[in-house]
Amino acid sequence: MLAGLLSFLSPCVLPLVPAYLTLISGASLKELQASPSASVRRRVLLNAVAFVVGFSCVFIVLGATATFAGQLLGDLRFEVLGLPIGLAQIGGVAIVFMGLHVAGWLPIRALYRVWNFNLPTRNVTCLGSFAVGAGFAFGWSPCIGPILGSILTLAASSETISSGIALLVFYSAGLAIPFLVSGWSVELLLRLAARVKLHFRALEIASGIALVAVGLLVTTGYWAALNEAALEAFAGLTDRVLEFEEALTR
Repeated sequence: MLAGLLSFLSPCVLPLVPAYLTLISGASLKELQASPSASVRRRVLLNAVAFVVGFSCVFIVLGATATFAGQLLGDLRFEVLGLPIGLAQIGGVAIVFMGLHVAGWLPIRALYRVWNFNLPTRNVTCLGSFAVGAGFAFGWSPCIGPILGSILTLAASSETISSGIALLVFYSAGLAIPFLVSGWSVELLLRLAARVKLHFRALEIASGIALVAVGLLVTTGYWAALNEAALEAFAGLTDRVLEFEEALTR
């Protein structure tokens, strides 16, 4: 979810959100800023919901596909200099390189390319906004691509398809919630953009460091160990909650 929020705040997405809102709603930016009427606000929000559902569906399908592919290749094993290498190690190293790229410490020229799916946008309806959102998800941007690729790599190492889907559900939520808030108040978005753009570089470095840390945890196997510890802690918390509920009902 934090990765989704960082994707929204990235210099490839945040400055373009007003353009996406005008694109999917048909309203001008001036109209959205000047206390829009209830009908305009409703149209913007409905199309914004369709837009986020569009990209969320694509992300979730990609997560399920990545997990399925990871399960097929889960038995892949070989040795390099006597060290056992599996899918987790390959994915972890890939995430580390993505993190170094996002932080700007190891630029990968191919990842700076922008690939977009241009869809017709005249008289955009909710269905059209859904299609625009799906096209947004299928495209590649230098900011979202490496972060999304890292989440998909984690999904590929998930034990079940449902856990891989869950990763992309929360990533989509982190990207969707601020977008919906922006649809409700463009003025709030513009004030946020004015402040965040002063810290774009710091956000890039923070995102890169987080990805490098996750990549190292995945490579060394500690990521799986942390997940198991979290599950055990959650199970213990659930037991305590049930005991508390039983005590209240006595």
